[in-house]
Amino acid sequence: MSPYPHLSPSTGTADAAFLYHQEAALFQFTFDFTEEDALHFALFRILHTPPFKWTNRMAFALLLTVPLLPILLFLQDLCADAPWEIDAVLIQTILTTVLCVVLYRIYSHFSKRLAAQNVLRSMEEMHDARMFGIHTVIFEEMHIVRRSRHTEDIIAYPSITHICLSERGVYLFTAPTAAVILPLHIFASKEEKMHLLALVRAKMAQNHKGLT
Repeated sequence: MSPYPHLSPSTGTADAAFLYHQEAALFQFTFDFTEEDALHFALFRILHTPPFKWTNRMAFALLLTVPLLPILLFLQDLCADAPWEIDAVLIQTILTTVLCVVLYRIYSHFSKRLAAQNVLRSMEEMHDARMFGIHTVIFEEMHIVRRSRHTEDIIAYPSITHICLSERGVYLFTAPTAAVILPLHIFASKEEKMHLLALVRAKMAQNHKGLT
């Protein structure tokens, strides 16, 4: 018995339909891929890259820990019976905290500018590749077919490295900077989206078992 229950054709905002067979569930979505969809994907991809997340975590960790240094030095002097002044410790702590906040704001400003430049570059590449317009994405038994007015791609399920969900879309990554982009508005319901994800994950697991 198929793990995917029989469902009637979808009547969502996009022209989406379920096609079920005895052995597999096939999905087909036809939708207008807009610059807004591309923008959300580009932002998500850049903000969730390991280097960007690592630098953000390091900057935030420094923001939390560096202001504690004057207090740690004060405790060290206290344990060593060295002379100390509580006013000096408070002033140093406040100044260090203010400096860290200012530096963190400067870092955030430049990191956002860098992210914006990368997004603009990605948008230009998509424009050059004529990626905007009507797209049809078909999930078949062995692969995914992605068609637009100017291109047609065939994506094998083993080439999907990971799946990411955002507030605006489902992204089936085939490379660090490339993915099958499915805007959320193409799904008629949450159940439709969950069934599609179940299918793709099952295919990925199936192919992974075949390689081991």
